[in-house]
Amino acid sequence: DAISLVGYNIFPRLPMAGTTLQLTLDWMSASIVDRRYTVFAQLLDADGRVAAQFDSEPAGGTQPTSLWKPGVTVRDRRGIPVPPDTSAGEYTLIVGLYDGTTGERLPLSVGGSAAGDALVLQSVTISAQE
Repeated sequence: DAISLVGYNIFPRLPMAGTTLQLTLDWMSASIVDRRYTVFAQLLDADGRVAAQFDSEPAGGTQPTSLWKPGVTVRDRRGIPVPPDTSAGEYTLIVGLYDGTTGERLPLSVGGSAAGDALVLQSVTISAQE
């Protein structure tokens, strides 16, 4: 309950295989966070398999969660490399946080209800490499 995703943006809207999907995540903490968490961002295929991903501490490690000030938005820009052999089609973009020491994902809540350990942001259409 201490960390919230308050906004996000992706570019390009229709990425191609072999390019990088640019993702900006805007995070905010409601209280002091005593641990350093890692952000994961993944593209999942129709079967739920990871097709592309990028994990790192927020803002490339320059804004660890343990230094966040309550109520201040932290902008986390990251690129998700989409492998050249990725099939064209619909993918699901998910994000979440995990403890880098244990690998344990943080549980999420949406509107006060438990929502698993990953947040579905949106569907992303990958086009074939030209």
